[in-house]
Amino acid sequence: MNTYRDIVYEFKDFCNRHRMINQVIDDQTWDVQSMENLYPAVIIVPTDTSGDSGSIQLGFRIFFCDILQASTDNSRDVYSDMLEVAKDFISYFTDPDEHAWFINSDFTLTPFEERFDDTVGGWELSCNVSIPFNHSVCNLPLGEEISPILPPEAYFTYSVNGNVVTFYNKSKYYDTESWEMPGSITESFWYISPDKFKVEFKPGTWEITLTVKRQGFPDSTYTQIIEIN
Repeated sequence: MNTYRDIVYEFKDFCNRHRMINQVIDDQTWDVQSMENLYPAVIIVPTDTSGDSGSIQLGFRIFFCDILQASTDNSRDVYSDMLEVAKDFISYFTDPDEHAWFINSDFTLTPFEERFDDTVGGWELSCNVSIPFNHSVCNLPLGEEISPILPPEAYFTYSVNGNVVTFYNKSKYYDTESWEMPGSITESFWYISPDKFKVEFKPGTWEITLTVKRQGFPDSTYTQIIEIN
């Protein structure tokens, strides 16, 4: 598998099986003084992650450390031994034939020394793990698509037979409607269905305006000029 959890599990599995490592810590905070100080130790810390069209570059800082004893100058041995452990780790995880993911070849190893209750030193490995990533949307864990909440849309059509006009309300997503017919009548009613209704007009030019309302949205209007002969 290629998840962060899977990668850290394999890192820790390697460290737990390595004969020169006594403990492995997977934590953003790596104050090993609070542990039982079972050196040598490996601390795994995630860092910045980047990506491109084919892969994700998951960043890590991995510390290979041992205690530096003040009474006896063992720093040379600590740096030498921890470098060998780091090299073993890199060799194991840079082989693409062994894993679906691998450590990139542009890693760096930096010596370090830190003072806690104890003084520890060793090598910090800065590296990126390449994870295949094809941007597929085929298996996304998405629920059902939710219909968008749309504002009201006022719209109607009509037909004329003599001086009788039949109106057809084609509006969508509204609660109430109001027809305004200057010089004739005004009708206001709850919208129930898109059924037509008829109005008888005297000859002349009529401006017909439909206003629809929906709670939480501005009113929407639609106007037509109708000629009655």
